[in-house]
Amino acid sequence: MKHFFHANTLLTSACLLLWCGIFSFAQQTNLLTGSKEIKQGDKGFIAWRFQDYETVQIVGDTLRVIRSARDMLTIQPGKTTTFTITALGKGKPRLDTLWRVRVLTLAEADSIALAEANAYTSVSTNTAASRGGQPETVSSSLPESIYLVSQASTLPSEYYAGIVRNANQNSNEISAKKIQIVRIPDNSLESASLHAVVLDAYGNFLPSFAQQPNKFSLSLFGIADSLAPSQASLSSDVVFSMREASLYDSPNLAFTVCVDESASMKRFSGVEQSALDFMRSLGGRVEKQILAFDHRIRVVNPLDLEKQMDWDKQKQALEPRSEQGGLTALYKAAYKGLLTLKQSGRRHKALVLISGGKDDASILYTMHDVMRSAKEFGVVIYTIAIGSNADTYTLRQMAEFTGGRFYAVNDDARKDLPRVLKEISLSYKAFYELIFSSGTKVQAHSAVIDATLSFKTSDNRTLSETKPFALSEKNVYSTHQIVATFAPNSFQPDALYDQQVSSLAQVLKDNPEKVIELVGHTDMQGNDGINRNFALRRAQAVKSRLVSLGANTMQIRLRSVGREKPVYYFESEEWQSRLNRRVELRWLDPTLVPYEILAEAVASEEEAMRLEAQWNARGYDAYYDAFLINRIPAYRLKLWGFATLESAEKTKNLLQQQYRLPLKVQ
Repeated sequence: MKHFFHANTLLTSACLLLWCGIFSFAQQTNLLTGSKEIKQGDKGFIAWRFQDYETVQIVGDTLRVIRSARDMLTIQPGKTTTFTITALGKGKPRLDTLWRVRVLTLAEADSIALAEANAYTSVSTNTAASRGGQPETVSSSLPESIYLVSQASTLPSEYYAGIVRNANQNSNEISAKKIQIVRIPDNSLESASLHAVVLDAYGNFLPSFAQQPNKFSLSLFGIADSLAPSQASLSSDVVFSMREASLYDSPNLAFTVCVDESASMKRFSGVEQSALDFMRSLGGRVEKQILAFDHRIRVVNPLDLEKQMDWDKQKQALEPRSEQGGLTALYKAAYKGLLTLKQSGRRHKALVLISGGKDDASILYTMHDVMRSAKEFGVVIYTIAIGSNADTYTLRQMAEFTGGRFYAVNDDARKDLPRVLKEISLSYKAFYELIFSSGTKVQAHSAVIDATLSFKTSDNRTLSETKPFALSEKNVYSTHQIVATFAPNSFQPDALYDQQVSSLAQVLKDNPEKVIELVGHTDMQGNDGINRNFALRRAQAVKSRLVSLGANTMQIRLRSVGREKPVYYFESEEWQSRLNRRVELRWLDPTLVPYEILAEAVASEEEAMRLEAQWNARGYDAYYDAFLINRIPAYRLKLWGFATLESAEKTKNLLQQQYRLPLKVQ
């Protein structure tokens, strides 16, 4: 049996079916799989499926538990142990099976890991044969374990849904209905590659075509960048080598799933369970982590190279927060997920981002941070947009830029999401790897490079798919960046945003040259005059909180727009009204609007706040700051936002005539 090891985590799980004497041909739906060898101190797993049974009892080492007839269990034996797995069912004979787990010493584990590493690197990438430009084939049959943990689909499916065993190639060709590029893990000039599958009408992967590479063709088409108009568009055929491959249960693979639990996800059920089921399907030696996020991020399973998931605790940990319903820090969550993958040290890294909202709370993180970091860390991102409120444009850009795939799931997430996640999981269990030859020319000045992969069947049909191979980075800015929301008729920020406000205060303290504007909003109730004043008081409350945490009042401007700019014009749900009752953040560049008008000076901050509200109501951007007169504190009101001295002087003259006030441009 072939073993795969990792220097840090040695959860060797050789997935196989134990055909004991009691397993008859008619009982082939029974399955037992898991870790056969584990490095001392590491965790492994046992997974099972017993058809028509109700419960399973597992006994071994110090363990004695009862589970359902289709489940898995995390194990950490201190010594080599034989576990007894007993399937029980009403009216069914008792079914006993033995599962032996060998515990390896550190020296034994290192020796096997070295042998496996040498075996892995011995698979060379072949260049094209000189005759006809066709490549030689690097073929490798899929391991038996893949067929034991993956069944063939028997229902029509638009998704990758199953894996069939090797069959007659002509029969497979006739069955083929779709070719799909599942990911592009590397689009560099030196070592570009892509992973693809050929599927039948039931969504089953059709193997054995790696032995017929001449049936495949791959071409790249580059569209010239507007910054380099002299560069013509490029179209070229690619010479490649090809093999069947699998990363199931691989110690070289790490996955992080980011699950949105913001207010926009409240109506979707089953998302957390789907994420857990997906993680379980990847195999025990794959490094896994789940992050749940709204405007906060919580690590459901801390990244730990020496440990694997305890699924019972994991399921409990992923229950939604009691105060669920916050904002959506999409970019921040994706960036944090990328950092966990960077730390993993695995060769293959993937992030799955599931969201039903638009980014409105990342504040310090942008899409540029996510896309740049994914490329730098070598991470493929899969994005899943759930429901009509999801930011499909941003999610698609993330996936295509990093070589992953974008999926849109309708409001019935319980039905469609498991199918999407199953496709992603299966795409790592069985796929064709196409490795470009070293002589491949890719247009360096192309804004977009598309890859078209085609497959010619024996009945003269051509299946093809085109996918972005390389894209110029696009920075997408969030429409809203919300610091806090408010209860109806309240000036005090909701308590669940305390951490958000504290983080912003720390950033302002660390960057004294930065200036922000806090913009107050209300929901759609009430009238414009009252709402504008109400919204300003909310912005003032957030400012007061920032200042109390150490931020400089000079760094903070205030503005109120009342109900003029809602996030949701039609507040059909309470959470939509809550998001309308908000204070937003804008980062300002004082060098773009350097001129201010010095207005009234008063003795108390309360009076300064009243004047600030008054000038905002008149339509001017106003703020106040403190100064000393004969060592006595005073507050001066300032009108800001003037890009030129001329515009500031003109406004000053008009205001002096209208309000009879002594004003000065600064």
